[in-house]
Parts: sequence; C-alpha cells; structure tokens
Amino acid sequence: MNPRPESLGSLLRFGPFELDTKAGELSKHGIRLRLQEQPFRLLVCLLENPGAVVSRDELARRIWADGTFVDYEHGLNAAVTRLRQVLRDSAENPRYIETVARRGYRFIAPVNEISGAELEEAPGQVPQTAPVKRKGPAWIYLLLAGLAVLALAVFLFRLQQRPQGPPVYPALPFTTYAGSELSPSFAPDGERVAFSWDGESQNNFDIYVKQIGVGASARLTTDSRPDLSPAWSPDGRNIAFLRLIAEDKAEVLMIPSLMGGAERHIGEVALLLQGSYKRLRLLSWSPDGKWLIVPESSALGAPIGLSLLAVETGETRRLTDSRGYNDLCPALSPDSKRLVFTRYSGSVTSDLYLLDLTGDLSPLGQPKRLTFDHHHIGNSAWTPDGRAILFTRFAFAGLPSLWRLTPGMHLQEEPLPVSAGDVSTLTASPKGDRLVFAREMGIGNIWGVELSSSGLHTNQNTVPKPWITSSSSGSTLPQFSPDGRQIAFASDRSGWGEIWIADRDGSHPRQLTNVKGVVVGFPHWSPDGTRIVFHLRQQSEASLFAVSVSNGRTKRLPYEAGNDFTPTWSHDGKWIYFSSRRTGDIQVWKIPAEGGSATRVTRHGGSVPTESADGKNLFYTKSYGAGSIWSLPLAGGEERQIVSDVATDGTAYAVGRNGIYFIRKVPNVAVQQLAFLNLATGELRAFAEISSPVGLGLAISSDERIFLYTQVDHPGSDLMLVENFH
Repeated sequence: MNPRPESLGSLLRFGPFELDTKAGELSKHGIRLRLQEQPFRLLVCLLENPGAVVSRDELARRIWADGTFVDYEHGLNAAVTRLRQVLRDSAENPRYIETVARRGYRFIAPVNEISGAELEEAPGQVPQTAPVKRKGPAWIYLLLAGLAVLALAVFLFRLQQRPQGPPVYPALPFTTYAGSELSPSFAPDGERVAFSWDGESQNNFDIYVKQIGVGASARLTTDSRPDLSPAWSPDGRNIAFLRLIAEDKAEVLMIPSLMGGAERHIGEVALLLQGSYKRLRLLSWSPDGKWLIVPESSALGAPIGLSLLAVETGETRRLTDSRGYNDLCPALSPDSKRLVFTRYSGSVTSDLYLLDLTGDLSPLGQPKRLTFDHHHIGNSAWTPDGRAILFTRFAFAGLPSLWRLTPGMHLQEEPLPVSAGDVSTLTASPKGDRLVFAREMGIGNIWGVELSSSGLHTNQNTVPKPWITSSSSGSTLPQFSPDGRQIAFASDRSGWGEIWIADRDGSHPRQLTNVKGVVVGFPHWSPDGTRIVFHLRQQSEASLFAVSVSNGRTKRLPYEAGNDFTPTWSHDGKWIYFSSRRTGDIQVWKIPAEGGSATRVTRHGGSVPTESADGKNLFYTKSYGAGSIWSLPLAGGEERQIVSDVATDGTAYAVGRNGIYFIRKVPNVAVQQLAFLNLATGELRAFAEISSPVGLGLAISSDERIFLYTQVDHPGSDLMLVENFH
C-alpha cells in the first residue's frame, strides 16, 4: 500500500465534504455529519491513499487497530456500507469509493488539503492582524488590544454557534417478553401502545395494550386464531385488527381499547399473508375514523392491493392495482391527501410509493416511487405536521434501520439518530415526541439430520444438529451437488447476498459469486455439477443467473426476464424451470438451459418446481391451501395434490428416488416433522422432529442420508421505546 503523502495535512476536502482528522469530524457544506468510529477510520485510511487500492486486510488492521476481535469480513462490509450512506455514494456508480473485486477499495475523487490561507479566509474566522512595529502613540496599542479582545469574543461566539450534529436518541426496551411482539400502534393520547404478541407459549398471536411507564400488559383478544396488526382509531376508543380465519382470508374486526368490550365485525378480505408479511403493520385509519385502508387480493393467489373499507357499512373501494406486486403497510397523511405504502416485488424486496388522493379518497393519478433501494423496507408513518415520512429499512445491527424522508421536488432522505438495527415496524406518537419500534432477533442457520447407513429402514434417534452456522449473518437454502461432496447455499455474510459453497460436512465455506445482490436465492446444481443456477434481485424484479463452479464466472441467462425466481434444472440438463409473476399470478415456466423463449407449464398456479428423477413428472408447490405439493405429468394430464401441510409455504421439500421428503407442519403442535412420502405405496413416515422455526427450502444428499434445512435460531422480537424524540 502506498505510504501517506508527506504533504497531506489534517484538514482534507473532497467534493462538498471536509474532514478534520484531528478533531474526528466530517462536515458537508459546513454542517457536521454523524459518522461512527469504524466508518471514520475507514475514510481516513482511504483518503491517505487517494487513487490507490487499499486491501481489505490493511483496512481491517487500521479500523480495528486496538486488536479487538471481530468478524471483520462482515464488519468491514458494514463500515463501507455505512460510509457510502453518509456520503450518498453508490457501489454501482461510485463517486468516491470504488470496489476493486477481491482486492479492496479505492478512493477515486480528488482530495485536497485545506491550506492555512483558506482557513484565514473562511467564514467564521477572524483575519490575523499583521505585525506592528513598536513605535507611535500609546493609544494605537490600546486600540489594537481592544480589537484583539473583540476578535476573540466574536470567534468564541461563532464557535458556540457552529452547527452541531443531531442528538443520538437512546432506545430502551418497552417489552421483553418471550416470543415475538409485533406491529406496535400508538393511541391518540401517545401514552398507550397496542401490539400483537404470540404469548408465553408462542402458540398464537393476540392483541395486547401496554401503557408507557407501566409494567403489565392488558390482553384484549383470546381467539384461537391469529390476531395481527392492531390500529388505534382516531378517537382512541377502538382498535381495529386482522384475524386470519383461513390460509387465504382475514376478518377485519374492531374491539374497544378498554378491556371487557365485545368485538365488532367490519368485513372480510381475501388475503394470503406469507412469511414476514404477518409481521407488518397492515391497517391504516382515515383521520375522520370513517374508513380503514386494508390489503386484499382480487382472487385466490393473486397479488395484494390496497382498498378502502367503510367502517359502518363494510363497503370497499379499490385504491391500488399492484399489477404483479404486493402493496402493503398503508399510512394516510394527516390531511388525507396522500397515501404512502410499501410495494413488495419479493418477500423481502420492497420500496416506498406515494399516491395522491382526492377529497373523497379516490386515487389521483398513479403512485409515485419514493425510494429506489430494492431492499427490505417495512412500514412508514407520517410526522404530525405531514411534512415528512418516517420508515424502516431492515439492516444489520450497527447500520441505521430508521429513516426520515421528505417528499417534494427533491427527495431528502436521512437516517434517524437512533442506534437501532434489525427494525421491522415502527409507530410514532401523534405528538411526534415518541417512537416505538419492533427489533427483530434470530438468524438463519443451516441445520442437518443424518441417517445411519441403513437409511429409513430402521428406527433411530435422528436429532438435528448445526451444519453451517454464522453468528452475525444468515445462511439459507442449502443444495447438495449431484455427487454429494459439496453444498451450495445463499448467505449475506459478505455484506451482500451471494452464493457460497462448503464441503459435504459444512466445513470450508467459500464465496463463489461476487454479484452484490440485495437478494440471492434458491441455488440449484446442473446435473453435471459444473454450474449453479439461482435468482438474483439487484433491482425490484428478480431474474435468473448461472455461475461456473470452477471459476465463479457469473452471467445472466439470455432470455426475456419477467420477475422470475426459484429456478431448477431438468433431470437431463436441457431445461430450466422457474416460478414467475410475468402474468400477474405465480405460475411455473421453463426456458432452454442455454437461454431462449419462456414456455408456460402450469395453468392453476405453482412455484418452486422440481422435476422427477425420471423426467416424467413435475412437482411444485402452492402456498395457499396450507402449503401443498402438486404433481403434473409432463407428457400431458391433470395436476393432482400429493402432500399438504408443508412448512414455509410449501418450499420445504425435496424429491428423492422413490418419493417426497418434506418438513411437515403438525396441526396444533409446536414441533415440525421431517417426513417421507412413498409415492408408490402412499405410506407417510416421520423420522425426525424439529422444534425451532424453519426457513425456506430442504436439501437431500445423493445417497439420501443427509437432510439440510434452514433453522431460525433465537427467534423473536421486542418493542423498543424512544422518548423525547423530535
């Protein structure tokens, strides 16, 4: 690495930014910016070597110079991401920090030292008086002394008036219960918070209310079905919420905010809530209390849009046409003229949109996109004056998760000065002086079950055990290579979504791709083991990519993309099947393995396709109907359901030589079962129990002795309170 230039001083300028390395301050146009210690050290190191590549190892040594042990791979990526956010820089089109693949980073903007002359002429500084010879009348010396005192006073006054960085607001625990506390909602008085909690036993969600400063929570609902997303009415008397009464249907109910009142039915909506959607804030009141904005689908399995629901009559009016996306998390402005919501293109890929409304709450034009992150944005809330939007952007611990956005001709976006990572939802008090947010816990790790050499033919104690784990980032969606010697999986341990490979026993994990994806998912090996196909979301929509196992060379498949995901190879390697929303609903399609035109395979919905070993049948899932697996003869014929109650919306399955392996959801029981269905005999056999929540996918080795799945370790969420916020 190049040594620091001798001429480089402690005051540096690049673009509109100035860095004082001695004072440890970064400013923009004279306004000091908040920058944490690790990103600051990173910036200093890069500025000391402008134009030169600084290796990741060297940066890690400089950032953690005190010898503190960290997972520096993840920590360095987090520091670079945070620095880019402060500089408003982009990894794809960098103005300041360029990523040099597999080597390090380079500062590419011009860097200048701020000279002493510039400091003397800078606003707020008093020009130095030229030396004066000691001769002349005494009054001259008195005048000069008075001017010096006056200059010093002016300097000290202006120093005190220098813009200070925003205060950092502490977030204190508001609830610390076992399980998950979700979707907080402030009462109009700003003193009470309603939320959904799955209880001491984590077996069902109900609605609770807790007062600020009071330890106990009051339980309002006791139904055996999940109650989600409470929303306090503008007058504070009632709380609206959703009750899931079927896999694809929810009832909209209202209950008095004080204990003892009866529930009131408002209406029903067709709604299929998958995965993390259940953790979001899904309802919003109009300020006059006459309408609720609710999510609903037009048909079974169709995308989710937003509708108005009349509280008194149950009348509904459509607000948004999602056109293949899912519109969730509505928030109506205080003047009822604007609606902000989150549009999801994938389960964890979303952005904020703004819809103007007329006086009678009818749409005025098309929604306008506010953010372009292609990342996991949760819900939003308006400030009391209606000038800004607070929202959550899910991020690792140490990176900002709470943000403020000011709509207008020039969108202004900045992180809130609240130290909080892993935030899913938030609520702001009507006075704007308090925030409550849900902080998510839990991380996906790959676990496994290993059978003896006799396989399923003998009874054995098959206890799951960790296979590929990480303490700070997720590892998901494992897939064995055809020879069973390697495991491909998706992970964000590098700071981005990438495809990784490990040995059969989970050892020696190594990064295969360098795509810097927001979401990378569902890797699947080609039959000859030379390539892996996967889906990648670099923007809102997913498309299909393939990577060479030998050299990591990655390319997008040559075909006309249309929000496509969960790809798999055919048994002979000639085709790639995938799921797609290109027609609005989710269907299975296929393309030639080397690219070409897409052909639709299913007609009644389908996802996560897998071809049978003999190529005669295609298996796929439908997330509605309790998560089910279906079979379609490829030579022609009708589809039929073969398995129901499959975990993770039907994705936790794998095709063996003689049947289907899957993770089975057992009704009214906390544990799940790893099971096998023999397709010839119809015999169903469970051979292992899984007591923790599971994530997407299931993998089996070629000898059908090892079964890998994603397990969410230490799951749950707590509510955090920020006081005296402004």
